[in-house]
Amino acid sequence: MYIEVYNDSYLMNKLMKRFKYPPFLTLIGLILQGLLNAFLPLYSINYFPNIFGSTVILLGVVSIVYLLGIFKKEETAILPDGDPEVLLTQGPYKYSRNPIYISMTIILIGSAMLYNSLSVFIIPILFMIMVKKIWIDYEESKLKKIFGQEYLNYQKKVGRWI
Repeated sequence: MYIEVYNDSYLMNKLMKRFKYPPFLTLIGLILQGLLNAFLPLYSINYFPNIFGSTVILLGVVSIVYLLGIFKKEETAILPDGDPEVLLTQGPYKYSRNPIYISMTIILIGSAMLYNSLSVFIIPILFMIMVKKIWIDYEESKLKKIFGQEYLNYQKKVGRWI
C-alpha cells in the first residue's frame, strides 16, 4: 500500500512539474484568456483587426520555431531544467537573454488582440511574472554555476527581456 501511494505521489509531482514548463504556462494562459473574455470582459475594445492579432501570434510561433532550431544546431538543452552545454549568445540572444519567453508572451498578446477585451491583457503580464519566478531565476543561477564569468559578462551586456 505504501508503494502505491508513493508511486501516485511521484507521478503527480512529475505531472505538476511538467505543467510548470513555459509551453504549458502559455497554453494555460490562452485558456484563461478565453475564460476571462467569456465571463469577465472588463471593457470591449474594437481597436485591433483580427488579421493583426493573428499576425502577432504567427510572429511568436515562427520565432519560437527559429529559436528551437538554434538550440538544436548548438546541441544544447532546450528544456529550462536541462543542463546546457553551450551559452547561446548569437542571433536574438544578442538582444535578449530570454527570447523564447518573449515569443510566448507575444503569442499571448496576439491572442488578447483577437479577443478585443481589456481583461485578457492581464494574462501576458502574469505569464511574464510567473516565468521569471519559476524559471528565469532558476536558469540564471544555473547558468552562473555552469559558465561562470562568461555568463556574468553576457548578463551585463544583454538585458533579461530586451
